[in-house]
Amino acid sequence: MHKSSIVNMENFIHKYLTDQSNLKVLDVGSQEFDGTYDTYRELFKNHTYVGFDIVLGKNVDIIDWNDIEDNSFDVVISGQTFEHAFDDVALIKQIARVLKPNCYCCIIAPSRGKQHCLPDYRRYCPNDFIVLAEQANLKVIEAEIKSAGKWGDCVLIAYKEE
Repeated sequence: MHKSSIVNMENFIHKYLTDQSNLKVLDVGSQEFDGTYDTYRELFKNHTYVGFDIVLGKNVDIIDWNDIEDNSFDVVISGQTFEHAFDDVALIKQIARVLKPNCYCCIIAPSRGKQHCLPDYRRYCPNDFIVLAEQANLKVIEAEIKSAGKWGDCVLIAYKEE
């Protein structure tokens, strides 16, 4: 996880989760690849953190969406995963499915930067995230590019209405 993504996730936590403890958090795309990248796990040490990815690996607890019940997580996060998803609509719909009503998700993906870790399908602008959220019936709170670095992190913060 690059540094600006960690900072953006910290900002999300401080702005939306500061007064809450022991939340159940799902990190979509949580696998640590080679030990040189940080993960979000440490940021959620006061909560129940569950790592999800499509294959087993370090920092991965679950690999199958079918193993996750509807409305079972207080927070769903994802960083540097959406650009690698062939079907980002299906992915955000799964996130919405497992998110409890009146709870938040935070998704971070690059708006620019070179192709990396194939497959690498796309870059995101705020409007892309707004459309994805609408397709999953999530209410957008924020959708904007939040870093000037080489990746130009695009950040979506949304919640699931009852």
